[in-house]
Amino acid sequence: MSALPDMSTGNVTVIGDVMLDRFWSGASRRVSPRRRSRWSA
Repeated sequence: MSALPDMSTGNVTVIGDVMLDRFWSGASRRVSPRRRSRWSA
């Protein structure tokens, strides 16, 4: 594989993080509208 460059002498520094979120939209059938949320402040 001579088409790939030689990466054995390089240094790589990664700072930070990656956060992947997925949002779903639609109706909820399991949550009662009368019940208070556990996560309310």
